[in-house]
Amino acid sequence: MRNQKNVNELITVKEKDARELTDTIVEVEASKELYEVAIHQANYSPQAFRELLNHYMSVLKKHKAIWKSMLVKYVGEENALFYRDMYRFDVYKKVIFLPENEGCELCGN
Repeated sequence: MRNQKNVNELITVKEKDARELTDTIVEVEASKELYEVAIHQANYSPQAFRELLNHYMSVLKKHKAIWKSMLVKYVGEENALFYRDMYRFDVYKKVIFLPENEGCELCGN
């Protein structure tokens, strides 16, 4: 188990894991966009809207499960539980990191 104490530490993710995580991120973003379009347009039937919502929730659930397993694998269970909502993944650099603050350069903020 890895104990990350340095917030500037970048934890490199294996190519296969990075690809799997990135794929779920893309799925969530695409599903979210479709869902948001459906919210603002009145021409979706209730059934179509429900299916979009169900799909969005399904891919979000899948992503969160994969993200949790990746955190446990790369930072350890204790850190994954304690810092779960703070860790970020850079899809280009393929690293997991803790942003130093909200204006972190790696975060794009």
